[in-house]
Amino acid sequence: MNYDEIAALRLGIDQFYDGFALAGSSAAERYPIPSLRLVLLGGETVLIDRGGRKRLEGLAKQLSQLLERPLHTEETAATTTKGRNG
Repeated sequence: MNYDEIAALRLGIDQFYDGFALAGSSAAERYPIPSLRLVLLGGETVLIDRGGRKRLEGLAKQLSQLLERPLHTEETAATTTKGRNG
């Protein structure tokens, strides 16, 4: 990957799965985790980091300026979602 392939940066939410599932159940819980990703020209994304929203916002602004690429933010509800059976 080179700089010419980077279309933008995206500050959004990844769903992190925690727990286990037995016999095909989907009892594991999903937790929203703030993430920062590079968006490539082909639409693929590359994870840069996950963590606290404020820290990622600062990093995202710095990288956006350094790389001269737009920063897109996704606003997603930050609630815990249980699997289909829970």
